[in-house]
Amino acid sequence: MPKYDVDTAVAVRVANLARRDPFENLSFNDAILRLVERVEGLLRAAKADSAKGIPLSSLVSGIDAFSQVEPVVLDASMPQIPLSQLLGIKKAPSPSAAEWAASVPELNPNAGVLTTWTAICNELEIETKGDSARRVLQKWVAENKPEWPKVPDVAE
Repeated sequence: MPKYDVDTAVAVRVANLARRDPFENLSFNDAILRLVERVEGLLRAAKADSAKGIPLSSLVSGIDAFSQVEPVVLDASMPQIPLSQLLGIKKAPSPSAAEWAASVPELNPNAGVLTTWTAICNELEIETKGDSARRVLQKWVAENKPEWPKVPDVAE
């Protein structure tokens, strides 16, 4: 699936237009889909109205909500804010690699230096190839060491 760069100003406007309440936690994808659905609904309503002989100017009342959002003007002095923060998305913390390593008898002597999932993968000579070290280790343990404690999932 293609990925697109989105300017901060666009992301802020999309988030502001799509939210139903100020603190709604909405992904950027969901925000775009919600806006597209609103526009499609307005277009369907306008088409139905024009078929009934109702003038297109009646569509303006449905767009009032869009026109109330102030445009965002960015300049170089404004801080760069990650899109996830703008949209109110909070990343779940990764489980403790050190605690898991300490629970594995074969890794326990080295547990003091195995404080990250990447360090554990390096110790076990597991290639991550740019993937999440915790997820790669999770699969590796399930396939190669099923007797070891399960690698924990990220808390949702």
